Amino acid sequence: MNTAHDTLLFDALRARAVEVVLRAQGRGEALSFVFVDRAGEVVSVMGDDHSAARRTATRRARAAASLGMSTADVSARVRGASMLRGGAAADVGPGGVPVYAEGRLVGALGVAGGDCALDSRLAEEARSASVRLPASPLPRAA
Repeated sequence: MNTAHDTLLFDALRARAVEVVLRAQGRGEALSFVFVDRAGEVVSVMGDDHSAARRTATRRARAAASLGMSTADVSARVRGASMLRGGAAADVGPGGVPVYAEGRLVGALGVAGGDCALDSRLAEEARSASVRLPASPLPRAA
């Protein structure tokens, strides 16, 4: 992360994600939440430590940061669930959302462990509940 503002934004998102993780755990859902900066470097990890879910959440966050749009939007446009970026695997299955502040991409959040619809919904919920940010600079697929 480059600025104090970015750090504060991610702190607010992490606080919201903790609420979402606790509710999911209360329902018996084992989810992993991973935050990455705009370069795709992991900033924070929370939730279930199941390595497969955590790897998927990381790949979804990296894809959302790389593309600047939600992986749900990407998967609606593209068939196939993975891609490569700079030698690092990325996953465009639903569950990754970019994080923008003042029109600038600052990073992304990835969620995995549930079904795709749940992962996508919780990623959107964690991102949008505590701060008002644009979902994506691109229109949603029809």
